[in-house]
Amino acid sequence: MSEEKGKIARALDWVLNNAGFLAGVVTAGGFVVIILVMFFNQPFFERLADKEVARGLITFLVALSTVGLALILITYLIASKQENGDVVKENYQMGKEILNSMIGVLGTIIGFYFGSTINQNPVSNVSDQEKPLKIISAKVEPDTIEVGGDFKVTAEISGGVAPYEYGISFIPNEGLVKKKDLPTDGVINEKYTLPDNYDPDRQLWVMLQIKDQVGGSQDNISNPILINVSK
Repeated sequence: MSEEKGKIARALDWVLNNAGFLAGVVTAGGFVVIILVMFFNQPFFERLADKEVARGLITFLVALSTVGLALILITYLIASKQENGDVVKENYQMGKEILNSMIGVLGTIIGFYFGSTINQNPVSNVSDQEKPLKIISAKVEPDTIEVGGDFKVTAEISGGVAPYEYGISFIPNEGLVKKKDLPTDGVINEKYTLPDNYDPDRQLWVMLQIKDQVGGSQDNISNPILINVSK
């Protein structure tokens, strides 16, 4: 009976003396399992082509390494015999330096992975998709158009969900063709020629209509652009 107790005591003593090594083996074994699962999982390799998936995997592996190394140091420090205090202290210091390096790498990765999505300007924190669809900087160039002369209608679209579509119409529309459902990424720049027979005494107005990909629409019908016409 005493012999069996002696074997158990020696086994426990060996485990305590080699606690750091055993913890390292367990951590390394976890890495081996992860690598084997990835190796035999073909769809996972295809997903690694996605930048976000690859970044998440790197973050996970570095985090696992850091936590594993911390557990190894804690286990080694607690389980080591104090009569070898100098050796324990030296080994712990070396391991702590490696752990500090891993923590620095992990902090950099986490800061980039999570911190880069934080907008420091709360005013501009709303995405364009959440902003209302509207027409900005709408104008006609030049300011005054001669009968038979060329002019262009320009404007910009903001908010909504791009890409957009737009249309341009005139009041009156004599000789000026209405344009409808033209694609754009947010810029309107259309050229026209005022007909030679247009009566310069009649006022000419330009109206814009826009819409986005989710059904939003806007126009300037209540405030059309006035074109100055001269003889």
